[in-house]
Amino acid sequence: NKTVDENFDALESKLASLEKKVKGFNKIVGSYMKDLKNFQDTSLSGAVNLQSYYQDNPGMAMHALLGKMQDFHRDNVERKYPLLVKTVDERVSKALEAFTKELGQVRARIKDRNEARLSFDHYRIKIDGLRKEREKYVSQGNLAGWKNKERFQRNEEKFEASKLRYDTLNAAV
Repeated sequence: NKTVDENFDALESKLASLEKKVKGFNKIVGSYMKDLKNFQDTSLSGAVNLQSYYQDNPGMAMHALLGKMQDFHRDNVERKYPLLVKTVDERVSKALEAFTKELGQVRARIKDRNEARLSFDHYRIKIDGLRKEREKYVSQGNLAGWKNKERFQRNEEKFEASKLRYDTLNAAV
């Protein structure tokens, strides 16, 4: 008989969904940065190749235009793209890493809470069984014949300790 906390279960489900979205967003950012780099490199390569095609006619307007295009793409690859990478790393990636770390800490507290819940449930079920057994002896007027008094007390102490731990961890999550 498991302790059920529907609100907690709903929040844990939302946390799992959030973790999945953060992980997906992190992948999208990384993929975007790779695709942008490939685009910049390909554009520069294309401009270099086109300019070399027209290199025999340096006086043509196309040659000058392609030279400007090559300079533009080289500036993107050598100067602007590294600045963008630095900005994304410093702002987006670091924020995602910090948020992912925080989600991991919440996940660890949930794990501890769930382990405490299992212990609490174990001792609650054990104590319920011993109480029923004791009530049977009491109803028969034979409490003196009940041999599990010490076991009951020992398990009741463990139950109280596990309840306190569960309540504490449940509140901390």
